[in-house]
Amino acid sequence: MHIETTLFQCCTRPGDLPPVPDPFVHLHVASGYSMRHGATAPPLLVQRAAEHGMDTLALTDRDGAYGAVKFVTACMQAGIRPILGSTSQ
Repeated sequence: MHIETTLFQCCTRPGDLPPVPDPFVHLHVASGYSMRHGATAPPLLVQRAAEHGMDTLALTDRDGAYGAVKFVTACMQAGIRPILGSTSQ
């Protein structure tokens, strides 16, 4: 038996890994302020994240943080932790 197979079997049995409290956070999300990369307004992004039970969401618009105030305001109202970032080229 190959070592890779043994490690895979070992780590994939139920109970081998601890539960993950927050399994997924979107860290690369573009809003309508990212020209040609996103179309949704920041408050709607936050609303959808809240509907899915997410407690953290990032906004990483391109070449600026123009939606930051609306995003953070919506996050605070929804009880979601905001993460701000920006991508540039």
